[in-house]
Amino acid sequence: MDLRAMMIGAHPDDPEASAGGTALKYLDAGWTVMFVSLTNGDAGHQTMARAELAERRRREADQVARIAGLEYVVFDEHDGELQPTLDVRRRLIGVIRAFAPDIVFSHPLVDYHPDHRYTSQIVMDTAYMLGVPAANTVVPAIRKRPVYAWYASGRMPRVDAFTVAVDTTDVWDRKIDLLDAHESQMYEWLPFDAGDLDQVPATPEARKEWLSARWRVRAGAAATAYRDRLIAVYGRQRADQVATAEVFTASPVSLQLTEANYRDYFPFL
Repeated sequence: MDLRAMMIGAHPDDPEASAGGTALKYLDAGWTVMFVSLTNGDAGHQTMARAELAERRRREADQVARIAGLEYVVFDEHDGELQPTLDVRRRLIGVIRAFAPDIVFSHPLVDYHPDHRYTSQIVMDTAYMLGVPAANTVVPAIRKRPVYAWYASGRMPRVDAFTVAVDTTDVWDRKIDLLDAHESQMYEWLPFDAGDLDQVPATPEARKEWLSARWRVRAGAAATAYRDRLIAVYGRQRADQVATAEVFTASPVSLQLTEANYRDYFPFL
């Protein structure tokens, strides 16, 4: 049985950042995985021109696809300028229909970045329309609609909806390999934006160790904030030992992720 998971982000590196560990677990379980970015990421750098950066980020996404063994689709929308237009919705409906995922992940509606918020809106707007033939006349409508879920984290407000927390400890180094492929972001733009570009080590080995330590803080905050959900999934003894986690909350569209069915959609739990 071919089971499929799709992780949608606003920018190349968003699926890896929010769900890279979970994606690896799906792949290990025999699922097919697709990452989708609704923009080309062409604004995420302090010095590079947009066209040059878009091409570089496309190559970085391709490298992630090779490392992980998944498909990566990048839309050619400008970074920082994404709008929830009918054109983008129609294109995404076509991509989702063609891939036919069992579960779709994306950003929550409440988020710090406008591209993230509009991505969430666009993704939710596809949910019902996947089964409406006229919504995209190029790719046929599908009858089985997927479950939709939001990325959650320790730094965003908690949503009062069913939530699943995934222990990523056993795939942490492999998740860092995916983030490491996004050199323009992990070692240039994001440190510049945070004001600590001077702290990035010079050698590839040291940089990856630095990156791992940096992202462990974020993944650790998620584990702490959602310890109750880790306990619900793994039991208290194991949950108390979880240092890094990825967290997902049911999106209020289409089929619902629930206590009764979540293990069907997270078979590695």
